[in-house]
Amino acid sequence: MLLEGDSWFAFPMWLRTNIVAELKDHYQEGIVQLDMSTSGDEAREMLCGSQFARLYRNLAEERLKFECILFSGGGNDLVSTNFPVLLRTFETGMTWEDCLNLSRFNRRLQEVEFAYRDLADLRDDYQRNAWVFTHSYDYAIPSGRGVRILGIEAAGGWIKEVMDARNIPGKIQQEIIDQMLGRFDDMLLRLEQTLPKWRHIRTQGTLADNEWGDELHPTSAGFKKITAKFVAALNDIFSNLES
Repeated sequence: MLLEGDSWFAFPMWLRTNIVAELKDHYQEGIVQLDMSTSGDEAREMLCGSQFARLYRNLAEERLKFECILFSGGGNDLVSTNFPVLLRTFETGMTWEDCLNLSRFNRRLQEVEFAYRDLADLRDDYQRNAWVFTHSYDYAIPSGRGVRILGIEAAGGWIKEVMDARNIPGKIQQEIIDQMLGRFDDMLLRLEQTLPKWRHIRTQGTLADNEWGDELHPTSAGFKKITAKFVAALNDIFSNLES
């Protein structure tokens, strides 16, 4: 399998586990992984410039044969430094629809979709028999909690901090995130319904509130629950995996 993705695939193992590590632990020698994942990657970055060139080389030029491509991307295209331009400053009486600049969000979501479609084109051109597996994270909680190392926050400020700066109330903050991620999931479902050998893994609604380690990433127990959804999807397509 070829793996390309963000921190849900590449979260530092010395802090917590991640999906890629859990898949390897589950299948042991039953799979061979080429892992290209990097924390912080955006879907648009992975299908553009030097990252696209590397992906193209592995899919088209290295004479490698993949049975599946696992892709994790889109979350970083929407939050953190990308988030402020998608929001409006809250004023009394505003709803989540007023606070989220829908025209900009829809354009950004379309850009993410185009990146996924570029991945589909690469697969169709050079790895026609490979299945593509995608996922849609889960409903993140705007808690303000970042990644902490030895009690010191090393990364964060992805969601709540940005919306606080726009004076958006807490209830509306969660509504905005739920709507954004719900529409992201809908987009990936449409791709599954229209593209051949494409499986979208339903991961939303998997995590309990206490299974978020920070605003964007599950705890180790949460990552294991998400990975179980990947295992079920992989086993459904590749029946020999658990034999």
